[in-house]
Amino acid sequence: MRKYAILTLAVPLLFYSTIARAETYEGKCLNVRLEEFKNCTISIDTSTIELEFDREEYQVDNLSIRPSQVVEVAAGEYAQRLLTTEGSIIGGILLGDAASIGQLLYNRNYQQFMIEYLNNRKQRQATAILIDRDDHDAMSNELSSLTGMSIVYQPPEESTLVDGEELLDLDLPNIDDIELPDVELPNLDL
Repeated sequence: MRKYAILTLAVPLLFYSTIARAETYEGKCLNVRLEEFKNCTISIDTSTIELEFDREEYQVDNLSIRPSQVVEVAAGEYAQRLLTTEGSIIGGILLGDAASIGQLLYNRNYQQFMIEYLNNRKQRQATAILIDRDDHDAMSNELSSLTGMSIVYQPPEESTLVDGEELLDLDLPNIDDIELPDVELPNLDL
C-alpha cells in the first residue's frame, strides 16, 4: 500500500516536469506595419519567443521567433539608441517620426528590449518590446537562457550592422558629381 501511495505522489511530479512551461509578460510590442507600439503578450518557452498582440485587428502581425534565428538581444539605453538611430535595422524599418517612438522608449516605467533575428528568408529583421521594469530581470534571464546569449546593454566596440555605424564610413559620391537624366515631367493642373 505504501508503494502505491509513493507512486501516486511521484507520477504527477514526473508529468509536471516534462510539460514545457512558458513565461508570459504583458507589455507593448512594436507593430512594424503600423510603426506603433501596441499592447501585447510576450511568451517565452523552450522553443520560441512569441509576440501576440492583444487586439484581434493586429493578430496578423503576431511574431514567433525561434532561438536559432536570434542574432542579438539588446536592452536599456543601447536598445533605445538602436530604435531611434536611422542607420540601425529597426530605424531603417520605421518611416515615421522617431521622436514619438522615442518618447515612449524613455518612459521610466518600461524596460526596452530589441531582438534582432533572421527571418525565414535569412534577412535581418528586428523588433522592439517594452515591459514593466519589475519584469526586467526575469525576462532577461529567460531570453538569455533560451538564446544562449548575453543581453547587450552597451554598444559593441566595433561597428555592426545593427547599430549602423559602418554606414558612416561609406565613401559615397558627391551629389554634384552625379549626372541626372533630363526628364520632362507632365504639367498637372490641380
